Amino acid sequence: MPAMPRIQFEQLSLSQLRWFVALCSALLSVEAFLTDDIINKDGILYVQMAEALLQGGFQAMADLYDWPFYAILTAVLSAISGLSAQFSASIINIVLFVLFTDSLLRISAKLIIPSRQLAIAAILILLFLSLNNYRDFIVRDVGYWAFVSLALLHFLNFLRTGALHHGLYWQAYTFIAFLFRIEALFLLLAMPLLACFQSRQVSWPKQIFSLYGLTLITLFGAMILLVLSDGWSEVFGRLSLIADYTDSSRFMFLFEQNRQFIADKILHPVSEDAASLFLASALFGIIVGEILLGLSVSYLILWVMASRYPSPPLPQTERIALVYFLFLNGLILYVLLLNTYLMTTRYGVMAFTSLFLMILPKISGFIDECYQNKRRVPLFIIGMLLLYSLGDAVYQSHSKSYLPATAKWAATTLPDNSRVATLDVFSAYYLEQYAGDRLRITQHSLQTLNKQTDYLLIVSKNRHGPGPAMIPTDLSLTVLHHQESDRGDSATLYQVQNQ
Repeated sequence: MPAMPRIQFEQLSLSQLRWFVALCSALLSVEAFLTDDIINKDGILYVQMAEALLQGGFQAMADLYDWPFYAILTAVLSAISGLSAQFSASIINIVLFVLFTDSLLRISAKLIIPSRQLAIAAILILLFLSLNNYRDFIVRDVGYWAFVSLALLHFLNFLRTGALHHGLYWQAYTFIAFLFRIEALFLLLAMPLLACFQSRQVSWPKQIFSLYGLTLITLFGAMILLVLSDGWSEVFGRLSLIADYTDSSRFMFLFEQNRQFIADKILHPVSEDAASLFLASALFGIIVGEILLGLSVSYLILWVMASRYPSPPLPQTERIALVYFLFLNGLILYVLLLNTYLMTTRYGVMAFTSLFLMILPKISGFIDECYQNKRRVPLFIIGMLLLYSLGDAVYQSHSKSYLPATAKWAATTLPDNSRVATLDVFSAYYLEQYAGDRLRITQHSLQTLNKQTDYLLIVSKNRHGPGPAMIPTDLSLTVLHHQESDRGDSATLYQVQNQ
């Protein structure tokens, strides 16, 4: 019997690698959604927006949130396919993740010449833990990441060739990214400034038209639409954040508040004058830490291991562009932090992804060198680190199925028109999904909870969230259904005895 042919990844063309990455990316996303027990909190909002659009129109959707493009996509797919809004949003995010990883691979192909190293880079992109953690999220951010990365690819092409179509593609894709998140508008305006100093392929007037012409025409048309069309200003109400983010008096006021707190509560009175420097340094440290930790522990270790590998430098054009891109995304993070004093890994994805693209050639070259020279100890460590990244991405340590299971039990068991109260958005969402209009569902806080309900669904976390002891003592409750997870989290349905 003839032996099965072995796949030689170093012999794959870029087109074949793209198909490989697209297929694996889609499979990883499908696996993430299939094994995830519960929708994310932001996902609930976007699903409800899509449902509101289908049932009540644009104004109903705008009442929930004022940046609608992602919800419109979800609603359109749901209406065309007949699928639920949640399932439609999952499909959209799977496609967007494929586009995102494909764009990263195509950018990497501009930085890495040896085909085997590019194949290694493709695997590193697929196993990038900080990105894979969001594969089961229903969030508009994935669309922002995908189209900003695709726009960056064409911007790099424009720097190299000066071709008009690359400049127009840069604008078009960045504008689509803007429809997902408004931060893209800053990139749309600031990134082309680099071309004015670096690109010598075309004259300045052609550069300005190539990188700004479509943007100016689109923005002018959008302003006319917002002025003439009644209600559109409310639908796209988050445009007002642009004014907030550029209002220096606003973030100086917040900075002064926090500076004063540090001076009063943390620093010694002798060091009070250093409070401003202390706060500014802390915020900068948060940004740097967020970008570095965004690489994940595994890739940070690989970067340290590869630091002694004598790899060729990145092409100058691409290196300068990626450094500038990282700077702009870091600046976006800093302004966001100054305005909200809130930071999550999701906000820093494009910043640490740009750093990831810069170190990817060195890591890929290091792994290739270890493979060719059969360096067993480094290869073993590399294998364990990549296996950890894959396992952490696909393995779910704790099940949360107790919540949707309890909500489904309530939806199928309780009498019609029963009044059911919940204390969290997840319980209310799953009750509405399973029961529809059959039950009267309300969401309360512990302070507003009262006897004007027939049943109460409580989610109790092992360490967080309301437990039975926190329920108002004037309510007489009888347990109807209880289900818990392996770590002690639970969902309990109570019948309220009206006395």
